[in-house]
Amino acid sequence: LFGEDHLSIANDLHNLGAINYEKDNFKKAIDCFERSICIVKKRLGEDTNEEAETTFCIGNAYMKQRLFDKALGYFHDALRKRRHILRNDRKQDNLSLLKTLNSIGDAHLALFSYDAAMAAYREALGIVTKEKDEEGLEHANCLEALGHVHRSKAEVGNAMSCYENALRIKKGILG
Repeated sequence: LFGEDHLSIANDLHNLGAINYEKDNFKKAIDCFERSICIVKKRLGEDTNEEAETTFCIGNAYMKQRLFDKALGYFHDALRKRRHILRNDRKQDNLSLLKTLNSIGDAHLALFSYDAAMAAYREALGIVTKEKDEEGLEHANCLEALGHVHRSKAEVGNAMSCYENALRIKKGILG
């Protein structure tokens, strides 16, 4: 009935994009992801979970290519979409924001934009704390990421504190 614009086609394109990403065929992956997004927008409208996730995947493809500025553009777009979804659907999971914020932090760290990386990681830590995961792996991972920023800024004492707390949490969980 919808032919080329069916959501099933969008899903297949997303999956092909993921396989091409895994095979380091980033140009093909991005093409598949972008085609998937076009269909999703036609069928479901703007700012859907599917669009946000696929936009995030495009950002990851640019990260793998070390095109950090391009990746940041897609990560920020995915974050904006996810925030919009959260405002309109309280059932949505804040943890979808978490992975986007961590990727934004990673891209800023790679670009030596330490203050921006710190802000993204701190916001991610705030989400983890709000979700009552203060002793979970996500909390430890946020602390570790903050440790990387402090270490990059030669703030050794702060870096050690972050790493030690992350290690304590991980040992408590992983044994």
